[in-house]
Amino acid sequence: SAFLILFSLCFHNLAEAHAVGENYVFLDIQQDRLDGRLQIHERELKNKFGLELKDPAPAITELTALLGYVRDHFSITVGEAPLELSYPSTELLELPQGRFLQLNFTAPWPGQLPRELQIRQQLFFELNKRHRGLVLIHYNAHTDETAEWENTALIFSPDKPLQNLDLVDGPGLSGRLDFLLQGTWHILIGFDHI
Repeated sequence: SAFLILFSLCFHNLAEAHAVGENYVFLDIQQDRLDGRLQIHERELKNKFGLELKDPAPAITELTALLGYVRDHFSITVGEAPLELSYPSTELLELPQGRFLQLNFTAPWPGQLPRELQIRQQLFFELNKRHRGLVLIHYNAHTDETAEWENTALIFSPDKPLQNLDLVDGPGLSGRLDFLLQGTWHILIGFDHI
């Protein structure tokens, strides 16, 4: 039981801490549109593009290669219609785990507020088979709730690059086993936890 208590404390930190070897997508599900933030650690940017992050964050117009790569490896679809994600701005995040580049994106819904999204996320898997991508719900207009912590909804890996996100029956419904395994993985690979 002591192990379970210790593990639950460590697992709780998974929801609140960024880690090296992970990228994050935060979604705001608005009535008329999707707003989001894609956060990428500087290590992946340097390894893939030779991009050094300095303050201030690079303008979106300076990131042609990165944006092309993101569009090829990350997409969101409603029904049969891929959303046309636009990336209007960037931000630089200084976190204990290092710098993260945040790409802000937005897209109107093709019709009414959808009940489900299909998300394809294959970012940086070709560089590191242990890399993980987390999708988190920040705001959901279906429930009119804002998460006060990082509400992990989906975890992407090389063997799970395409997943559906149910926006009505509870975001964050990846099975408990998935989160248990991801919590263990996060602790083992996160230099900030060792």
